[in-house]
Amino acid sequence: MWLGLLACGASACERTKVATSEPASVNATGAATTSGAAPKAPNLAAATSAAASATPAESARSAASDVSPRESAASPQPPISLEMRLVSDLKPGERRPLVVFLHGLGASAKVSFEVMPLEAMGKRDRVHVIAADGTLDSSGRRFWNAGKACCNFDDQPIDDVARLGALLDTWSKRPDVDPSRIYLAGYSNGGFMAHRLACERGDKLAAVVVLAGGVEIAGACPAQPKLSLLIMHGDADPIVSYAGGHVFQKPGLAPYLPVVEGFREWGKRLGCKRERAGTSLDLDPKLPGAETASLGFERCEFGDVELLSVHGGTHYIGSRQGVVEAAWKFLLSHRKR
Repeated sequence: MWLGLLACGASACERTKVATSEPASVNATGAATTSGAAPKAPNLAAATSAAASATPAESARSAASDVSPRESAASPQPPISLEMRLVSDLKPGERRPLVVFLHGLGASAKVSFEVMPLEAMGKRDRVHVIAADGTLDSSGRRFWNAGKACCNFDDQPIDDVARLGALLDTWSKRPDVDPSRIYLAGYSNGGFMAHRLACERGDKLAAVVVLAGGVEIAGACPAQPKLSLLIMHGDADPIVSYAGGHVFQKPGLAPYLPVVEGFREWGKRLGCKRERAGTSLDLDPKLPGAETASLGFERCEFGDVELLSVHGGTHYIGSRQGVVEAAWKFLLSHRKR
């Protein structure tokens, strides 16, 4: 089942092998259109960061995008391969929102589109959607180096802040992307990475959603972020525990904050003054009642942050349509401040 690759448990991840070390294959038709037609055979193509200056028509023909970041102090950083589903029916000069999705440990950009309704939602709301590929580790799993807590277990010299920051810089300059509506969503390991990017590259982001990810440490961000953040987490998650601790319950890894503490840390970062409880929501029909409790802040100087806690929700809350729709709605309801 592909879902196990999206944000897998310790034993599942240890068994999982990514089929190839090549960049994820990209469906040229799917990248060029958001029609519901059955995809054609995958077609590999490479578009460089020169896509930033491409016209919308040229962008629609690009089937992949390798964005080369600046070199880190340690070593040159490899480009990131993407799967893209772009809005094809743009009017002259029209700019549409962009959603960037970061997969969990052991998944991929391709798998993200296969197991989540990203393409369908992008088509419905005329939103560009791209999913990025993490780096392969020694076990054949793709990962994001979000920090010491998760999930660069081989200590590879990968600077994903630089790599993904370059991606955001590139796409924010495209003539078919609205730079005031660039959004980021991350799941599990991708959620850890989304927290870090929100802190260090919040200048490019209007809103961020974190699904089943964690905040590694407390402390101020390098630059003052001005954005909206939604944290969604199941309180029965055995992999990234709601109570905080260590990923996979492995004490050798660096700890991350309890989910509520991470939420409150973001309240401090965004200059929020008062916490408030919201209404309960029914996002998962497989769980009894209105299982999701909402928590937020009032009087925030630099943005806003909300927490949706799914009572009884496991690590796979992202497989629930109601959860995904709530995340999508949150993103599209914000513009860059």
